[in-house]
Amino acid sequence: MSRSFVALSLAVLISGCGRIPIFNHLNAEDQPVIAPTAETACPVKLVKANLCFGIEWIEKATEEKAGSFRIKFTDGSSAKDPGKTVAVKLWMPSMGHGSSPVKVAPETAVGNYLATDVFFVMGGEWEIWIQLKDGSKVFDQGKIDFKL
Repeated sequence: MSRSFVALSLAVLISGCGRIPIFNHLNAEDQPVIAPTAETACPVKLVKANLCFGIEWIEKATEEKAGSFRIKFTDGSSAKDPGKTVAVKLWMPSMGHGSSPVKVAPETAVGNYLATDVFFVMGGEWEIWIQLKDGSKVFDQGKIDFKL
């Protein structure tokens, strides 16, 4: 077997790792069902929780500095508290890695959460996963694509 064939095979295998479930840290049952509808009514649908969410950037993240955004949960028409722990996961599928942990805290307005320390370690296509958790287990999740 030639060295160039082996090198090419390894390159193809490595470049596809972010799309293979064993490498992307998501179990098949954790894959979200995302049903975007009218932008203002329900940007991203959380099917199990029967909620919608959207984000509103307060300070957009750049390659040099962290940003922050507000997460707003609704039932499609009015603000709703998700009743679970809210978490944010940043994921870069093309590279198969995430970023540093994002801090999430509830705000005084019902259904609003503030995400801070939103830092993307490099430019490119990212996914912002909003997760509802029961302890350490993900109950429901949805994503918003983001390009830096």
